[in-house]
Amino acid sequence: MHLTIESTPAPLTGLIKELDYACKARKASESRYAEWMLNYELPQLYARDFVATLDNILLRRNAPSELALCTRRVDVLELVGYLTVSCLDKAVTAMADRIIKHFGPLVIETSSSSSSSSSSSSNGSGNGGSSGSGGGGRVYAEEGKDAYLARDTWRALTTRLASLIACLELSAGASFGLLLSEGVSEDGIKALMVKHTQRK
Repeated sequence: MHLTIESTPAPLTGLIKELDYACKARKASESRYAEWMLNYELPQLYARDFVATLDNILLRRNAPSELALCTRRVDVLELVGYLTVSCLDKAVTAMADRIIKHFGPLVIETSSSSSSSSSSSSNGSGNGGSSGSGGGGRVYAEEGKDAYLARDTWRALTTRLASLIACLELSAGASFGLLLSEGVSEDGIKALMVKHTQRK
C-alpha cells in the first residue's frame, strides 16, 4: 500500500515525510555502495572516465555512436578484452561474498515460504501445495539490523552493472564495430548475478 500525505490523517503526516526521507537516503546509500564495489572490483571499467562517458550515453546526453568522440578505439579494445566472463564472475563472486559477510543473505526466506515449501514436500508430488503463491510473509530482523539490506543492495548492483555492460556493448559496436566477449551482455550479467543468489 502506498501512503501519501494527502490521504493520511494529520497526526501521521510528519511520519510519512520521515519515511519518505529515510527511503530516499537508503536508496542513495545502496547506489553509493554498489558504485564503490564496482569501482574496486572492476577498476578497468572505471579507468579513463569510461563510466562517466557511458553515463552520459545512458542519460542520452550523447548518442552511442559518440563514444568515439570521448575515448580512443585502442582503449575501448583493451577494456573489451579485459571484461571476460571469467573476469566478471570473479568480481561478482567477491562482491557477493562482501555483501553476505557484512549484511546477510542475498535472498530473503520468509516463514510463509518455508512452510509452503515444507507442505509441498510432504505432499510428495507437490500438487496439493501452494507453491508460487508468493505468500507475503515479512521478515523482521533483530534491532539495529535491516533484513532486506543485502537483497536490495544486490538488486541495485545488478541493475547498475547490467546497464553499464548493455551501454558499453551498444556504444562499442556503434562507434568502433567492436563486440564484447562471448557471454558478456546485459542478459549474461543478470544470469550471473542470479546464480549467486542461489548459493547455499
